[in-house]
Amino acid sequence: HQAAEPPDLPARDDVAARVLDAASVHYLVAREWMTETGQVTPAWIDAGKQHEIDWADAILTCSGVASDTYRDAGVPSHRLFPVPVGTPLPDLVLPDKFLGANCRYIFVGSLIRRKAVDILLDIFEELGHNGVAAELRLIGGFAEPDLVHRAKQLPNVSLHPFLPQTKLFDELARHDCLILPSRFDSFGMVVAEAMAVGVPVIVSDRVGAKCIIEQHPGSGWIVPGNKEALKSIVIELAANRDMLA
Repeated sequence: HQAAEPPDLPARDDVAARVLDAASVHYLVAREWMTETGQVTPAWIDAGKQHEIDWADAILTCSGVASDTYRDAGVPSHRLFPVPVGTPLPDLVLPDKFLGANCRYIFVGSLIRRKAVDILLDIFEELGHNGVAAELRLIGGFAEPDLVHRAKQLPNVSLHPFLPQTKLFDELARHDCLILPSRFDSFGMVVAEAMAVGVPVIVSDRVGAKCIIEQHPGSGWIVPGNKEALKSIVIELAANRDMLA
């Protein structure tokens, strides 16, 4: 219900360049990609984001995926600078991997529909009914209570709050595969963190960190961010564990 007032931004200075560090994708594309969830950003927030875009001489994004959304929304290419992020390397001895009874998938991030946690729960509920040997560990902020409640009802899904990075490295290393199926993610640093401890990843084609897999094709799988495609690769890897090596 807040009025659509643009944010206070520094005045124009002919000496200094105005740089916007854009944490997410363009708001118009985000609105389109979230349509199916029924979640809409208030108009006053979008107005503020447009004001920031108009103000900036240069826009830094976390990935080519994010930059492309600004370009598609009409921002000139010469103002866009994709700068993918990374992660410190862990200081730990990696545990020996062993094949457990189930293929151990792990998700790290806020439990929200933007990160497609609802789709993940749909998939693992069906896998449980069909006796597929797979389990899912969710680590993150319990942001949408209905998703948390639903996850607690599934016997092949477990939850844990966010972990500091040193402990997260250790937890990631004990799993077979990271899955980040976001409807959109400007980058997704957990992808780099998982790879830093030798864990392959599954990401949707709207996750900016897919650039790592594109540069290193043996490090994971890029799939469309729909239930059918995600479910198919999860089942395939659970049945063919040697692919994870």
